Amino acid sequence: MFAILSSTRATLSDLATSRAVDRLSGDECVSALRELGAIRRIVDVLCADACARIDAERAYRGRGDRSTYETASKALRSSRGAAADLLAAAQAAKQDDRLDAAQRRGELDARSTAMIGATAARAPDSVPGLLDAAQSGPRALREACARARAEAEDTVERARRHHAARELHVDTDDDGMVRGRFRLAPEIGSQIKALIDTGVQRRFRANRSGAHEPHHAYAADELTELVLAHAPSNGEAPENSDIPESGDADNDVRGAQTEGSAGGMSPNPTDLLGTGPPERECTCTNRSARRASHKRSRVAATVHVVIDHAVLIRGNAFTGERCEIPGVGPVNTQWVLDLLGDAFLTAIIKDGTDIKTVSHFGRHINAKLRTALMVQGRECDIEGCGARGYLEIDHAHEHAKRGPTSLSNLGWLCSHHHRLKTTGWHVGPRDPVTGKRRLTPPARAPATPSRP
Repeated sequence: MFAILSSTRATLSDLATSRAVDRLSGDECVSALRELGAIRRIVDVLCADACARIDAERAYRGRGDRSTYETASKALRSSRGAAADLLAAAQAAKQDDRLDAAQRRGELDARSTAMIGATAARAPDSVPGLLDAAQSGPRALREACARARAEAEDTVERARRHHAARELHVDTDDDGMVRGRFRLAPEIGSQIKALIDTGVQRRFRANRSGAHEPHHAYAADELTELVLAHAPSNGEAPENSDIPESGDADNDVRGAQTEGSAGGMSPNPTDLLGTGPPERECTCTNRSARRASHKRSRVAATVHVVIDHAVLIRGNAFTGERCEIPGVGPVNTQWVLDLLGDAFLTAIIKDGTDIKTVSHFGRHINAKLRTALMVQGRECDIEGCGARGYLEIDHAHEHAKRGPTSLSNLGWLCSHHHRLKTTGWHVGPRDPVTGKRRLTPPARAPATPSRP
């Protein structure tokens, strides 16, 4: 084995040293990347096998390391998280022959294998569908995993587990900037995301006359404002410091709203959305956040939920039925029922009128058609694109050329693909399985249009 590895390494090193890729055309580079991707995934399988053997024989002990993760991260010069993914992939592959065969053919990377394995532990029958979803990319696989787990798990237990698994980590990167990651239950995380998205759109519209910054920069500004605009200044007591430690009914109510019940219920959504009592004057020491806070009141955000009519009536979802937030995943049905009347929640109910037949003769997209498009899935229609933010509704067959304003002729396009279509690229028919359309370049046109 070591002779093969040494020979393979020497061959790849020669290709890299000679800059062989520089002699390829752009299209040839795409083909080369596909082959290199398959090679990388197969190498990951071998690395996963090696990690599993190290773990089984406790080989890390003789090297003074604390765990297999530490030994593997040193050998691979990678993070412990990457080593953990390799070991999880190896353990998952041992539990399912189909998963093992797929990764050894180079179809799955270590992270995807680990995700499918973790889902299969709760929903064994979901493996074939997850393998198909993996071919459409990481996002499609994540959503398929979330849906499979939700269908296989009791809703109350799922809510309790999500609440127990909430986390937030903050550290510093190599440039000295503070960064972080977090995990929240979908019922809460979707509301926070909606608040930030609403703020990003507001900032974008307010800056139409000037040069735009990236949306993720606006999102950082919005998060800064949401967090710091209500922070006490130096020397000021926290907002709830005047509440007695015990024996006060108001204190009990506040605790119930912020901490949740022992059953894993989420915090009161109205607190997160700012629809409660009037806010105190901002005392934030961050001047930009303070100015922004004084300039506007809290913007109400909308969360869309797609729910089957039978689920709404029955109060719980069976396998194959939908109760989810588009782009987030399945949510607790009881949470939807409890909050259905609140202003920030829009329920899109799939029943009654056949939304596929909704159409009219004008160019305007009416409410029924927008609802139908939302149910169909708010994601760019172009094959290979998973964009979900700042989408535009497009007539596949242009309205000016007698294209109907109907669901079959409407779809979502991101700004990039909409611009390509406008400059002459052709949108093909919708794939009956994936629902995506293929975008092909015109016969004589540059591959990419110039930006305005």
